[in-house]
Amino acid sequence: LVSTNIPYISIHPSGWARAALKEAPEELEGKERTIWVAKKRFPYINFIPPRCRVPNDGWADAANIAYYGYLKKIHTFATDEFDWCCKEMM
Repeated sequence: LVSTNIPYISIHPSGWARAALKEAPEELEGKERTIWVAKKRFPYINFIPPRCRVPNDGWADAANIAYYGYLKKIHTFATDEFDWCCKEMM
């Protein structure tokens, strides 16, 4: 990522989970909570792997981590890039 100038952030699991899963009902815990939020946020993604009957919490985690990264990118990197882009277009 560094050699291709792709921005990335490194965060502890509790950090992304706290931010990305805050809208989940309090009665849900662990895997159920992650899966619930991922299904709500990405309704068109099937989190059930082939030949399985239950959603994969690893896939749900990946989707939620990507969403968290998206939110952090919007707030940290994209603001300056957006301003620059808009000024160029005007």
